[in-house]
Amino acid sequence: MSSRMHAKHKLWSCVMKDGEDLSAHVQIFTSLSCEIVALGDQPMNNEDKAFMLLQSLPNSLEHLVQTLMYGKDQLLFDDVYYALLSEDSKKMVGKTKATSTTLIVERGRTRERLGNGKARSGSKGRSKSRGIPTR
Repeated sequence: MSSRMHAKHKLWSCVMKDGEDLSAHVQIFTSLSCEIVALGDQPMNNEDKAFMLLQSLPNSLEHLVQTLMYGKDQLLFDDVYYALLSEDSKKMVGKTKATSTTLIVERGRTRERLGNGKARSGSKGRSKSRGIPTR
């Protein structure tokens, strides 16, 4: 099998599985399509390339696929490419925020109840002016 045919086979069988990195998949897809052109094949039609990339996505991203196709007469590869990378960066920001929120919650001070119903802070702070313990 020639290198061009092998590259085409890899591109046509390029399918992202649930849980895989979206931006990595987009980069692999783009690299394979560029490799085919570099090996002497004609560049793929822009719209066909966009549909092929969308078709390679898992069912868990079907909502995104439908959103990208909704109300359009023409689908451009660059639009799909940047929308997928944007979606991936939103997920990364969401993961970072969730991690930050968890860390903030875990660092929060606990308050324990005294026998008289009043709450007491778990910290044993010192007065800033004299170094005298506060209670």
